[in-house]
Amino acid sequence: MSEPFSVLRCAVLVDACEDLAGVWVAWWHANGLFPDMAISDRLALAERVVRDLVDADLVSLHRGAWDGTLPSSDGATLVPIQRHDVPAVLKTYDVWVPSDLADPVVLVLTERGEVEADICRDGHSQH
Repeated sequence: MSEPFSVLRCAVLVDACEDLAGVWVAWWHANGLFPDMAISDRLALAERVVRDLVDADLVSLHRGAWDGTLPSSDGATLVPIQRHDVPAVLKTYDVWVPSDLADPVVLVLTERGEVEADICRDGHSQH
């Protein structure tokens, strides 16, 4: 696994563990961590990381609702996105550029994801 991939993967896991995080945080982290990469490469990296996290059962994606300026963390408003729908969802503009015109897609950590986030916080990566 490449270093940018591993670094971004850990950053996204830790962020998702600390707060309800929209999928867009993966791209935001990529932008902050790798400013010399082409913007399209940063977005592609963010998409690969999110797909990997879903495929590894470390996170699941849920569609939420806006609660003021942040996605609501009320469990009743979070609707799981089926794994087979994830590739199509990640190809939509509103997933990466949040607006109040579309319901946010958020990362929800699994138990395995929480363990992996703890490993990342300790300065290690899984692979």
